[in-house]
Amino acid sequence: MIIKANNLSKVYKGKVQAVKNVTISLEKSKFYAIMGHSGSGKTTLLQLLGLLDKATSGELYIDGENVANLNENEKAKIRMGKIGFVFQAFYLNPKLKAYENVMLPMYINENYRNDDLKEKAMNLLEQLGMSDRAKHYPKELSGGEQQRVAIARSLANNPDCIFADEPTGNLDIENEIIVFEILKKLSREGKCVLVVSHNEIVKKYADKLFYMDKGILREEISNEI
Repeated sequence: MIIKANNLSKVYKGKVQAVKNVTISLEKSKFYAIMGHSGSGKTTLLQLLGLLDKATSGELYIDGENVANLNENEKAKIRMGKIGFVFQAFYLNPKLKAYENVMLPMYINENYRNDDLKEKAMNLLEQLGMSDRAKHYPKELSGGEQQRVAIARSLANNPDCIFADEPTGNLDIENEIIVFEILKKLSREGKCVLVVSHNEIVKKYADKLFYMDKGILREEISNEI
């Protein structure tokens, strides 16, 4: 078990309950998808599970450790080492080449030597079919290529989990499929992959499919491939 949430809830000011008593377990080698309408709470849940936000109530365990007992520095270390994030917006630094963007998260990893960072970044881009674009700036890349660079960056510190929030929201259907295929491959290679999406295509890839409505999460039967 990697991540386990028990009765997780999030209430914002004004008593808006974005997440209501969610219980979910996430394991390695699985592709999880959460679907739902805009405002249903799915992004908030991803942020809670990924330690980007703090729950109002409930328990969250990562590798058996209750994160409520951790300070912000300890949570940041977990995010750095165990969770990679991919977003709808690519958030690439426009002044850095593709491989340099991938290198960024490695600079704060004390386990890596600076001499090795470029080679690691280039290897990740090669795995994602981007080796010939490694020295291009983001403005010289298509949307699909930028998202592949963003995925490579999420893998920079070899995390156990990849959390993707609407990763295909800005892409055409051809690139949507490419991105989902990459994420599925990562799950087959042992990563825990959690994707928040409104895209019906994601159902094809999900080992477990969930729907969220008004903060309530329910599991649906999905198709495995």
